[in-house]
Amino acid sequence: MFPEVLTEKKIDFDKLRLILGDEVETAPERYSFTWNGKKQAMQLAQKSTTATLKPNKEKSKNWDETKNIYIEGDNLEVLKLLQKSYSNKVKMIYVDPPYNTGGDFVYKDSFGDNLNNYLEQTGQIDSQGNKLSTNSDTDGRFHTNWLNMMYPRLKLARNLLTEDGVIFISIDDKEVDNLRKVCDEIFGPTNFVNAISVKMSESSGVKMAHTSKRLPKLKEYVLIYKKKDIILKDIKIAKEKWDDEYKSIMTEITEEEWNKMSEIISDVERSESDFTFVKKLLDKANYMSLSKYFREKEITSNEEKNKFKYANAWRIFQTVSMGSGTSSEIVESRRNLLKKIFFPYVTSTGQLYVIKGDFDESSRKPRMQVLFAQDYLSYHPGIFGQILRQLG
Repeated sequence: MFPEVLTEKKIDFDKLRLILGDEVETAPERYSFTWNGKKQAMQLAQKSTTATLKPNKEKSKNWDETKNIYIEGDNLEVLKLLQKSYSNKVKMIYVDPPYNTGGDFVYKDSFGDNLNNYLEQTGQIDSQGNKLSTNSDTDGRFHTNWLNMMYPRLKLARNLLTEDGVIFISIDDKEVDNLRKVCDEIFGPTNFVNAISVKMSESSGVKMAHTSKRLPKLKEYVLIYKKKDIILKDIKIAKEKWDDEYKSIMTEITEEEWNKMSEIISDVERSESDFTFVKKLLDKANYMSLSKYFREKEITSNEEKNKFKYANAWRIFQTVSMGSGTSSEIVESRRNLLKKIFFPYVTSTGQLYVIKGDFDESSRKPRMQVLFAQDYLSYHPGIFGQILRQLG
């Protein structure tokens, strides 16, 4: 009758009394994110460890020269051990935690010696009286157990990051909201960078069997948090094949001239002489279809054509439509330019566009803006991270 009173499959009697109109607490309400055991989880991150690292030279490679370390052990204890030597020294951390799907997350019901805890959880010794169990979603503390495991580990991981360090954490739908809240508390909400969506599979196979009840799961997430300040480098990914919309080629200009024009276009603080350079360059430029160019130059094989297109992407282009307001202004500008083949146009915000002058003015959305293939041979993945799956 009142589904909202159920929290982790147990009745929240405070919510029930509120719904039924019983007298409720009158203390000021405030937003908070809490769970059973949070205080102990916070204390656990501060508790010192009695563990030590034992070198294993027999299994190591290049012991005296290597700068890499592989550590096997309970990850909470290892993180504590790393605090002294690596605090504020780690540039990037990637965490692939248990997703809490009901079978992948194993935890101890009673805590004993830390080494035994690790050996038991990894199946290397028997429990010796300590019960091991998966975190089933029928457990009344399904989310609580996971949060108690994650909090101290993330807290200690943050300590290791440099001031410009960043952490990436993989997760799926089951705990992404709780992970975001925990990380907001540990790293601060202003240090949230992005949530990347990672395509993990296609819409086919067994996952399509119950689409009448729910949409198929095709993606997971990577949450990104910084410790303080970071500078993101531009990421460019090469496209797998040529875009056939780029089917015209600009002639009568050199690659050196085009490169200078490209720099001027990207600089909103360009000078009057810069604009004059672009104008004079476009005055002498001409164009023809790529297919005609191939015929004239007797470029016949597909291999030769592809090689030429990538080598000359700087001057191969397509035209696209622009916003209605900008288009109207450009139509007016063209009437004063004696039907030039190409001309530059600067918007009120300082953006400079190359315009192809023979566009169809009667079209509802005339294709007038020139886009060069050189600028679109690669793309930025943004928050869609299929590339992460391809690389990892």
